[in-house]
This record gives sequence, C-alpha cells and structure tokens, in this order.
Amino acid sequence: MLLFVTEDRGRHSETVKRLVKHGIFLYVCPYETAEFLCRKKDIGGVVMDCVAALRNGEKLCAAFRRDYPDEMPIAAIAATESIPDLLIDRLIREGKDDLVEEIYDFCVKNCGWSTASLSTFRLTVDEDPQKNLYMGYPFPLPTRAQNILRCVFYRSPKTTPTDDLLTLCFPEGTQSVDNLATQIRKINLRAKQIDPRPLIINEYGKGYRLRDGILN
Repeated sequence: MLLFVTEDRGRHSETVKRLVKHGIFLYVCPYETAEFLCRKKDIGGVVMDCVAALRNGEKLCAAFRRDYPDEMPIAAIAATESIPDLLIDRLIREGKDDLVEEIYDFCVKNCGWSTASLSTFRLTVDEDPQKNLYMGYPFPLPTRAQNILRCVFYRSPKTTPTDDLLTLCFPEGTQSVDNLATQIRKINLRAKQIDPRPLIINEYGKGYRLRDGILN
C-alpha cells in the first residue's frame, strides 16, 4: 500500500480519488502519524507532500531512511521554486500537469506496484470493471464495488480488516461500516446470479476475504 503524507488532505482529495480508481490503495495521514502507520501497515512506498511542510518532510525522510535504508521508495511533492535536499527516489513538482500520473509512475517503477488484472481460474478483476469474469461469465461492477473487490482480492488470502477496507476504498472519509457492508452485499448478490456461494466472506470481528477456492 502507498502512504500519502500531507497536512492538507482537502487539497489532494481529487488526486486520492483518482489514484484509487487507478487501483492504487493508499493510507492518507498527517506527518505526525506517518511513522506509526508505516510500522503498523503493509506499506510499499511513501509520497510526502512537502509543499507547505518541507522541514517535516526532511525529518520524516531521514527517519524512514534510518529505519528502512534499502526498502522504502520515497517520493516528495515540492513547490516549483524549491530545491529540496532529500534522499528520495522521485521529485514531483507541484505544478506538474498531472500529479496522478506522476505518482502512478512512481508506484509502478519504484514500488513494484501493478494494476494489471488480478486473475485466477475462477475470478478475474480487470482494470476495466466491465471486463471482470467470474466462473467464466461476465461480472461487471460499479466503480465503488470494483475498488472493494480489487482490494479484497489483492490482499487475499489474508483477511482485510474492516477499518483498512474503509480507509483504502473510501479515502474521502465519507463512508461508514454499514455502507461498506451494503456494497459487499451488492457484490455477493451479483455473484449469486452465477454461483450460489458468497464471493466475499465476512469474518466476524476481523474483516473480509474471498471465499475458499477462489485463489486456487
């Protein structure tokens, strides 16, 4: 997962939404909790918004390089006129025409991220939600449901905790546990038209995973 560190979440809300649509799941957090999240979560790369917090970015970059010297790709978003002295893999200028494409390119080239189809014999979750396949049959989904299914598939066979699923698939922070459960019911109802067994299983008190047999 990508860690997106910013003190101005609202300024990047559209960027975050578009990244999720690209299939890139990310935790958005302020600088003060970034190190904690990196220790607790499965983080594969960091993007720091240094436009208004260059000193915080310098401190965080130094901390990550100390704790993860060889295994933490880091990118920094900086103002056009600034010349940051940071041990980073990618410098992204604030004035770039498409910030999303810059971050996406960083994820693919530096973090080993792939948004290619997730596929087994029984289930294919494509970049295009209209091209999904389930048990060999077309399995189109709305974008929101697609994001949820892709995230659960990506993390399977591990169970994705409910809180993580909310954070990763609803980065704008407007959804509740009930909304998530409703979306998953819709996925399972759509899947039931093809196979009577639920596609996504709720492990009570833990979270969600694909049912047994899907990954085989």
